[in-house]
Amino acid sequence: MTECYIVFLFIYLFVCLFFQLPGNVSTKLKTHWPAMIGNDSDLWVHEWKDHGTCSLLEPVKYFEHALELYLKPKKKNIKDFLAKEGIKAGEKPILTTHIEEAIKKHFDQKIPQIVCDDTKSYLLEIRICFDKDKPNYRDCSTYTNCNANVTYPYT
Repeated sequence: MTECYIVFLFIYLFVCLFFQLPGNVSTKLKTHWPAMIGNDSDLWVHEWKDHGTCSLLEPVKYFEHALELYLKPKKKNIKDFLAKEGIKAGEKPILTTHIEEAIKKHFDQKIPQIVCDDTKSYLLEIRICFDKDKPNYRDCSTYTNCNANVTYPYT
């Protein structure tokens, strides 16, 4: 019972902290860090819980740092980068390596992580990694759970 209470308390405190993000940060997140599938807020909660907490930064600092990196120099939405490289949402399978190369072109040739659903057939996430101490991109580990060909679903 105590463990459940601690988990509940942590989630409650996290939600209180998360919704205290300044309006400009929330607005920028909606513009530049949208969910490929599902609700944007659910994505950001996931990102903070799974990645932000490991950064040892406060939630506001974590998201500000991520946005600073993403907007350097004037970055756009990852969906825009994929489209610019001829990769568009649809039912046509796409080589995972083409997605990786398209992203590398726009992020200093750094290797992203590409994550798919449980069937390994549908693109869910494209992760861009960075140093927490300074606004620089870095190679992500080469982990992927995707097949060689994936579907980039409509959102």
